[in-house]
Amino acid sequence: VAIEKLPSSAGRGLVATQDIPPNEKILSIPFDKVYSSKPEDELEFHWSVDMALRLLKDKQACHGVASSKDSKWCEWLAQLP
Repeated sequence: VAIEKLPSSAGRGLVATQDIPPNEKILSIPFDKVYSSKPEDELEFHWSVDMALRLLKDKQACHGVASSKDSKWCEWLAQLP
């Protein structure tokens, strides 16, 4: 697996550099590193709306943060358009 620039405006992504056998784990992300919405039964809106609102709120909050060390998401959010 490699990180490559994808065609057109798709950005970057993971691509297979060789055949991958079925059911082989190629990526594992600890849950505390996942930026996700609330559980479905706690959502006030559709999950995509909830996620968009969270992204906007967190990105705005990061503008006032002196260091990316102050928030685990600020460095990542700063990379978003």
